[in-house]
Amino acid sequence: MTRSPLSKSSRPEGRQKISRSCRRFAAVWQAGLALLFTVIMTLAGCFFQNPAGTQVSQLTGTMPGDSVSHTLRTFSSSFAFETLLPVGVALSFVDSNSEPVAGAIATFARLNGTSVYRGRADEAGQLTSTVVLPSAPEDIILTVEHPAHETRNVTIRDMVRYASIERRMKLPASLGVQAAMTAQDLNWDGVPDEYDEFPDDPRRVFRVRIPAEDTITVAFEDLFPLHDPNDPAAFFDADFNDFVANYVVEEIYDAHNQLVEFRGQAKAVARLAGYNHRFGMHFTFRGMADLTVEYYNASGALIDTYRRENLSRSADITLFDATRNSIGYRTTFTLTFLKSEPRDGVTAAPYDPYLYVYNTRKDIHLIGQQPLPYSENPIESYDWDFRHPSNGMPWALIVPTGWIHPAELQHIEQVYPAFRYWRESFGEHYPDWYTYYQQDPGPPDVKPPALPPAVVGIELLEIVLPSGEIIFPSENGNDDPPEIGDPVMFPAKAGYQLLLEQQQAGEDLFYRVTAVEPSTVPEWILLDGDSGEVTVDTTLADPALAAPDEREARVAFYTSFNDDPMQDEGGRASIDQALEVVLRIERGEQVD
Repeated sequence: MTRSPLSKSSRPEGRQKISRSCRRFAAVWQAGLALLFTVIMTLAGCFFQNPAGTQVSQLTGTMPGDSVSHTLRTFSSSFAFETLLPVGVALSFVDSNSEPVAGAIATFARLNGTSVYRGRADEAGQLTSTVVLPSAPEDIILTVEHPAHETRNVTIRDMVRYASIERRMKLPASLGVQAAMTAQDLNWDGVPDEYDEFPDDPRRVFRVRIPAEDTITVAFEDLFPLHDPNDPAAFFDADFNDFVANYVVEEIYDAHNQLVEFRGQAKAVARLAGYNHRFGMHFTFRGMADLTVEYYNASGALIDTYRRENLSRSADITLFDATRNSIGYRTTFTLTFLKSEPRDGVTAAPYDPYLYVYNTRKDIHLIGQQPLPYSENPIESYDWDFRHPSNGMPWALIVPTGWIHPAELQHIEQVYPAFRYWRESFGEHYPDWYTYYQQDPGPPDVKPPALPPAVVGIELLEIVLPSGEIIFPSENGNDDPPEIGDPVMFPAKAGYQLLLEQQQAGEDLFYRVTAVEPSTVPEWILLDGDSGEVTVDTTLADPALAAPDEREARVAFYTSFNDDPMQDEGGRASIDQALEVVLRIERGEQVD
């Protein structure tokens, strides 16, 4: 005979009591585990084993030991007048046991909080991508978040001056393990909704706007490639106003940091030329894509829509078909890839804008881009590079912001005097030349506004250890910090790292100076390679250590006892040895 299951009311009373007892026991057991975890994490945060095995009290919190390698941007005659510059980024994230932290979210943002890039670490805890920044120097904050780890904030000073940035970052564990397990992810794309900019869309996750704020301006000279050998400057007045447009592009990424879509918008701003043109953008990619373009008049009314499906490997997007009738008009476009594309296989910012001149059947691009296949551009080598043969000036120019273009027959260096110093230094000086607008134009050789006050004196105030960070054993064997003016001894095998950064771990704020090799020690740091003695020559100290309005610069130096600053000889994570140099900065007038 088959027994029917017991209903709740028919179960023996004793069995109900046993069930309730089990549930109470389970609840007590879970509470006990949570309490034990809290105690372990608290004790772990109170003590730390340094590389030498000495236990040190952490008074102001743990400073995660990072491995950092930054490559400075170089400047040469191959300068192509770029004002939107790529910074290669290679990040890896590990926990306190040096195990990869998969799914960590990295955000690069301006100081006002505006995001310039966001991406997600893969299963190996790595994120490799490119961050595009305006050429004007600006501090960028790198924030790393994960539900089960403490948030890390690192301020990278003038990030655009680096061609690439590599960092191995430690993410201390937090008490948010349970939060990590229960983080809401409604679309099941692997990215918690709090980080997902498209929480209802399983394919789209991150949005990167280029530029992060404002617009890109592109300005053309349309007489390309005319020139007179007897008068090399002829046909090139360098006023960059034959056609001017503004545009913005959003890059949409999936959970694996691959491109899903481009969303763009352009506006025709000015046309001070007799010729008529078509303005567009040219994209190349590896797979297939669908394109939608919408055209609006100056009143904002939709006047036409264009759609193409299954475009293969390239998209030639016409934004304004006739510039003589388009000033004030606006165009939007969406280019959606049928399969997500690796970023390095798709046209990068500023996305190859071009001007096709109907009158000459020539097309003009930024330096380094290729002509359109149907144009009648000449084949001389200089033409492929889109530079004027007499002076190397470009026929098309990008500015990473809204821009007041020169008037007709006004040379650009009359109203933007810093432009000359920028191009003559191949982009090294005055990278923010477009901010030096001169409303009352002077001669083309007018000097730009004065630089910020120059450093006229630097005084060494002290060499100290950051309070409570680590006890450094001095030469005589005791643990007292060195006195002011005393030399500080480091192991001769220590890897000195030098690059000024402001970092934050929890509520703790500190400074780190890092670089790749000991050979990068600046000339004002005197390092005895045999004894490890460090002294400072204030007459040679780098004025870039302090902002123009700062009177003191605090510089911290971190080293490690072994080749991997993330681990000690036993494989345990370690805090680097620390030294802080405090300098007083005196400023005066800039001498050109």
